Amino acid sequence: MILERVEKDDLVKAIYESSNIVASTYNKEAKNLNIVFKNGGSYTYQGVSSTDYLRFETAESQGMVLNNEIKKYSFLKHDNVNVDDVIKKIKLIKDEEIKSMEIGIIELMNETIKTYDTTKTIHPIHIDKLNRLFNLYKDMTK
Repeated sequence: MILERVEKDDLVKAIYESSNIVASTYNKEAKNLNIVFKNGGSYTYQGVSSTDYLRFETAESQGMVLNNEIKKYSFLKHDNVNVDDVIKKIKLIKDEEIKSMEIGIIELMNETIKTYDTTKTIHPIHIDKLNRLFNLYKDMTK
């Protein structure tokens, strides 16, 4: 899943929450896709169509699209790169998302309490929203 995307000129740089992939850079003009893995491996897939890149970028699982679509392209293997800074950035982004989710849960709980204080009932919509938020929070903090 994509966490951050920056597009400048003909380059699209992205950071991912993935079991194996940490980052990619897609050159729209040259149609080259560089993928960096958690182990530091770096590969450039050549001639990647914009459609296949879009599938890769927006997928729930970049690894699945890599295996099913991107690996059909010829590639260059590069020397390993240091991914420590990217992994730190991924952790920072995730921590910010979790903090934002916690704030949302607290705000919704406060809204639910105010409604209860007024009506002496808990509206099913609040229960549904809280349930969805708690499930998202649980998934994010695994």
